[in-house]
Amino acid sequence: AARFMGERLYVVTFLQVDPLFVIDLSDAAAPTLLGQLKIPGYSDYLHPLNASHLIGVGKDAELSGRVLGLKLALFDASDVSNPREAFTTVVGARGRPRKPSFSRPLRR
Repeated sequence: AARFMGERLYVVTFLQVDPLFVIDLSDAAAPTLLGQLKIPGYSDYLHPLNASHLIGVGKDAELSGRVLGLKLALFDASDVSNPREAFTTVVGARGRPRKPSFSRPLRR
């Protein structure tokens, strides 16, 4: 996942852990890595909450890279040299895909 926010780029990659990179693009000819955070899992989607926080939606994973359940995370990049995961929760487990249900029967 990647998210451009002003002169910053937030990028997530995945091999065994999910590094969240914070990159300064103020000089397009010379991008600068400002900070990174390595955590298990990965984010398929990054959504800006405000100028220094991102919501990540993806999968949790073991350090070996084995993918687990759906992961929701709040990333705090207030300190760009030391981004952190401010909150995380995991829904479901490996082999039990969770799909959001948008049509639930009404209960009386």
